[in-house]
Amino acid sequence: TVLSSVNIAGSVQTIGDKAFYNCTSITSVTLGEGVEKIGKMAFYKCSVLTKISMPSSLRIIDFSAFEHCSQLSSVSLNHGLTQIGGFAFAYCKKLTNITIPSTVKTMGAYIVYGGYGRPTIYVKELTSKPKGWDPYWRTLATSGYASVLWGQ
Repeated sequence: TVLSSVNIAGSVQTIGDKAFYNCTSITSVTLGEGVEKIGKMAFYKCSVLTKISMPSSLRIIDFSAFEHCSQLSSVSLNHGLTQIGGFAFAYCKKLTNITIPSTVKTMGAYIVYGGYGRPTIYVKELTSKPKGWDPYWRTLATSGYASVLWGQ
């Protein structure tokens, strides 16, 4: 049987590290209300993943959680998320935009590094970088890897 969609019940609080690592048939992921953490490399190299539905209960997206999900084109993160690990959406070749809520207090470096386009990062309700954000995350914009729009 080929796994094409993943629906995680809200009774699961954490998606473990490498839980769906290199599952190349997954096209959509729906996380139920109650899921709080996506572990390191949980969906790494899910190369045909196009859709992620995340709950407001989600607090942490860990290091490289969606790295190399090359068909992922848009990500909207819900209010309540507090931490995004480095390289979380790196090498997502088709990623054109990502929306980050004002509740994110910790941000790793290069969250969208290595895409072939120039994704736009929308940062809701903030006008400057919070102290807990990795200083290199801003390199994305200054090096031409992404555009950052504050207060969007």
